Amino acid sequence: MDSYASEPNALIEHLFQDIHPKTLSIDSRKKLGIADTSYVYGEFSPESIVELMQEFKRDEHHVFYDLGSGVGKIVFTAALFFTFDKIVGIEYLDLLHEAATQVLNRTKSVSSDVNRALNRVEFVNADLLKYDFSEADIVLVNAVCFPTSLMEKLVRKLDDLKPGSLVITLAQALPSKDFEVKFSKLYAASWGKTMAFVQERVS
Repeated sequence: MDSYASEPNALIEHLFQDIHPKTLSIDSRKKLGIADTSYVYGEFSPESIVELMQEFKRDEHHVFYDLGSGVGKIVFTAALFFTFDKIVGIEYLDLLHEAATQVLNRTKSVSSDVNRALNRVEFVNADLLKYDFSEADIVLVNAVCFPTSLMEKLVRKLDDLKPGSLVITLAQALPSKDFEVKFSKLYAASWGKTMAFVQERVS
């Protein structure tokens, strides 16, 4: 894996080469009877999250949460390229969660260094609006398909975060004066370029 050290996209695609997230997402939604478009699958590029996090360099001694983590590609990127104390992916769709856990378990055996990095990772099969992630210092949310009603519910949940916490949302900013946009920038994603908003909890 050392040959991928400076290539986040290549490394993550190597780890997930036999995983088909879109198919798993469709199958899981059919299984659970979900027609809500907010569950449509899309991925933020691993290179994009590396570039974005380097903007504020706030990984050491911090906790990172990916809300709606899919098969866990961003969680793996955060664990293998940064020094967060804890990295958690929350995913409601069970087949995506199971795939993330499968890749985690098999990747830990690659080397002792990789095992050490991934021991900081946890995948949770849960509804992000019902799970307690108030310990998070940095939260990522892919909000591309989120309707206004869901964004408002998300803001109420994010109110549990401590002041100074950062929330990264894709495609749309949080509709709340309690979160100040520190910067925004276009990044690569599976559906094309998307705007990422980095917001700080100010009160």
